[in-house]
Amino acid sequence: MFPSKDKNSLSVVDKTFEIVLKDILQQKFKPGDRLPGERELANIYGIGRSSMVKVLARLQEERYIERVPVYGTFVRSDLAKRQQLFSIAFVTSDAVVSPEELDISSWSGIMEVMHGMFEEAAMHPGVQITMLHAPDTEDADVLNQQLENISAFDGVIFCGCKMQYLKKKYALSGKPAIVILPKLQSFAEFFPCIDFNYAPAVECMANHIASIVNSRKVILLHCRAALNETTELVNIINNVFVQKEVKSENIYIDYVPTSETDIHAMLDARFGSWEELKGTIIWCQNRKLLPVLNYLLKKNQINADLFGGPATIAAGNIYPCVTYLREPYFLIGRTAVAKLFDKLSNDMEITDSSVTLSMYHGTKSLTIQEEL
Repeated sequence: MFPSKDKNSLSVVDKTFEIVLKDILQQKFKPGDRLPGERELANIYGIGRSSMVKVLARLQEERYIERVPVYGTFVRSDLAKRQQLFSIAFVTSDAVVSPEELDISSWSGIMEVMHGMFEEAAMHPGVQITMLHAPDTEDADVLNQQLENISAFDGVIFCGCKMQYLKKKYALSGKPAIVILPKLQSFAEFFPCIDFNYAPAVECMANHIASIVNSRKVILLHCRAALNETTELVNIINNVFVQKEVKSENIYIDYVPTSETDIHAMLDARFGSWEELKGTIIWCQNRKLLPVLNYLLKKNQINADLFGGPATIAAGNIYPCVTYLREPYFLIGRTAVAKLFDKLSNDMEITDSSVTLSMYHGTKSLTIQEEL
């Protein structure tokens, strides 16, 4: 809990922080107690007022105290939870997480989720998060080994809609878990679920593109294999473009290209000499078509603006996009750890509950709606 530095190398602020924290943990200042003022505390601990201000700021940042304007500074009443040690497993069925083995959107999304998880875990000293790979399987022996691996943790955060058999087995143990990015509309889950609504994000992207069109044409590439999943999103895009009087064309691709030769042949068959693409804006609305954008970017054969899909926060890494499309994934990670920590701390039932993160057009704020 305390820094592992040599005591002699610690600054005045570091040393005082340790002393004050020890006094709080040993309940010299009890949960809910109002602390003396900055000047009085500085005199008590024999340091300058400016140093004490830094000590208090750090205690507040690490959530041992809370500072209430006008009323003063108080030891947090939930301090007992802060001292508990919990281990959490973040379990994904995707390939071992590396940019070489995952498509770029999955890589980016998972990294944003993990970033949010570690940010929240940092607010709860003692919470440890370990990432585990559990390939989706029905094999009983493999499932039993996976169950043994995750049962060693106090709680689990499952990532994605797969691993249904493992989730069922883990549900029987009665231990807490949360599922993130579960495609709530398609899969029945056994634990509280967290997802976010893509529709407002798509509308944001469409409005953003409409604002930079300047009489150019927008070509939207769709994967027909995923059209049933994205019909609503296609309609949202078209409605925005009609309202903004944007010239656009929807092109439906019957298969997912798998190689550069495949992609080149597909584009050549559709666009011939590719003259039609010059000066256009190309938007791969579905992340399955990101290889097309990667190919066009790599070859640099056309003078066009390239955009990644709405679900691809990856677009922010390579192609222009609305930057706050990344935020839902970060917030999902934070929310998952916070809710699981509350469950572990309070040991209260959270079965049959759900959480939906909805992003609203034109704002970076995310509203969390809960059904308990």
